[in-house]
Amino acid sequence: MRILVVLPRFPYPLDKGDKLRAFHQMRLMARRHEIYLFCTSHTAPKQSEMERVMQFCKEIRVVKISRMRSYFNAAWSYMHGGSLQLGYWNSRKTREAFAEFERRVRPDALYCQMVRTMPWVADSKTYKVLDFQDALSLNTHRRSIREFGWWKGILEEEARRLESVEHEALEMFDRLAVISKVDRSAIVLGIQKKRRHRKKIVNLSQSIRARKRARRKKLLIAKPMMDRIAIVPNGIDTEYYSREAIKHIVSNGSVAATDILFCGNMQYEPNVTAATFLVERIMPNVWRELPDVRVTIAGANPTRAVRRLAGKRVNVTGRVADMRPYYASARIFVAPMLSGSGLQNKLLEAMSMGVACITSPIANNSLEAKQNEEILVCKRTHETVEQIVRLLTDDSLRQSFASKGREFVKRVYNWETSGILELFEREPARQTDSDNM
Repeated sequence: MRILVVLPRFPYPLDKGDKLRAFHQMRLMARRHEIYLFCTSHTAPKQSEMERVMQFCKEIRVVKISRMRSYFNAAWSYMHGGSLQLGYWNSRKTREAFAEFERRVRPDALYCQMVRTMPWVADSKTYKVLDFQDALSLNTHRRSIREFGWWKGILEEEARRLESVEHEALEMFDRLAVISKVDRSAIVLGIQKKRRHRKKIVNLSQSIRARKRARRKKLLIAKPMMDRIAIVPNGIDTEYYSREAIKHIVSNGSVAATDILFCGNMQYEPNVTAATFLVERIMPNVWRELPDVRVTIAGANPTRAVRRLAGKRVNVTGRVADMRPYYASARIFVAPMLSGSGLQNKLLEAMSMGVACITSPIANNSLEAKQNEEILVCKRTHETVEQIVRLLTDDSLRQSFASKGREFVKRVYNWETSGILELFEREPARQTDSDNM
């Protein structure tokens, strides 16, 4: 089959979750299909980056769009009732380039990543598959909760508009996929709310039994939509992300040992928020009990807020060529995620490297590791402090979580069995409103 992969940005280097996911999915699809790639970029990819992706592709078309033009398009879209996200990635130049490329390639199917690509493929008659990746409406809603003033209002409205866009995707695409059950539920139940216009319950004395019946009915109606969205999780190469694979790197002392590690793209707002929360809210309480504990914040493009966290006991690295030595040099990994959506690849990597992990319910709801056995999940600041101190002072406990966490990701998260190839082997009928009546 000839598949045209449509991405909002070039999938290399692997410094963002959507790039990582697209890169490995293309690697798998290329084993059975002929792959063509269409994407946009603010800068021209380096030759070495093109070569890494070209090994999977018959042809690549990259449309260069200036960052300032994207900002203008986002503002224009929002002022005219559209989404910031879709506006940022949409342009006449991109739409025309895609239409020309599709006519020349004549694909059997389109594989589109995220709703950001919807405006480009809206007029295409080709069989279309959309990978939501995660629920952008949920991600934006969670971000809005932690904001204030005019920006909070903009994000709240953007979440509502993204919910409408995710609804439209169900009608536009033949197959759909998402990274986790949590994200699928957020998309579908949000859509249900919009499509069915159910009245809010205002009678606070309504019986528990009646509320349970209402919820069962809601889930029953939602099930056909749920069935249309396949769960396609990310994977992890547990041989690559292992201590055995980097013995030669660690042994030469190239990375300083640290007690606590957090990493990610440090320009991404949920990571910025988590890093700030870790250093400013959690660590002062840890340092009262363990004053010599050191923290490393690793990842590309740290914002000014992240760079300001650096100090005597906090190392902010910026971009690193290889994260594995940093995982191997850390005693524990702490990811106190307060916002965001989807699956946290950083947790998969840390667990695969045999590092005991502490995270929040937001992150583990998608990961689905066993609490207090494979991972520690903390809802409140004082709980996180207690568990950090507990792991740092109990070697056997720390090792137990490390080994069980690694076994968990080896068992559950495998690119080979993620289900990406099955999306092009079956073509279920679309679900219409009349089917539910």
